[in-house]
Amino acid sequence: MSENPRPHEIGEIKIGGQTYSFTTPKAAIVMSALIQMKGKREIEQTQILISAQATWLKKGLGDEGWSEIERRLTDDDDILDWHHLSEAFQEAIAQSSGPRPTTSSNASFPESRPATPSEEKPKQPESIFGI
Repeated sequence: MSENPRPHEIGEIKIGGQTYSFTTPKAAIVMSALIQMKGKREIEQTQILISAQATWLKKGLGDEGWSEIERRLTDDDDILDWHHLSEAFQEAIAQSSGPRPTTSSNASFPESRPATPSEEKPKQPESIFGI
């Protein structure tokens, strides 16, 4: 464990009319996705971004919170749908990153390649989003 552990912002997030406990994950999840999007077709960029949003929210909500989200998403009588998750993501990421930059172009991110292949982590059970 490092000497200076990363401080976690613990709070609440409202998704689809319900409030959940939320621990702000690292922005690296989202930044990695933005880098991966460079040079991809629009449909691939959308898939990468949706996956990053879901991964970031899942990490912040924890297993119990994410299980509840998935249950609600598959319940036809529940109002929760993807746009609620996307709105919650946008609000939470804006609050966790402080003031917004004056420019927000994906083209402003340099293309980055890993210096060494990443080590494969043990795969956890997939959610309905495959994350």
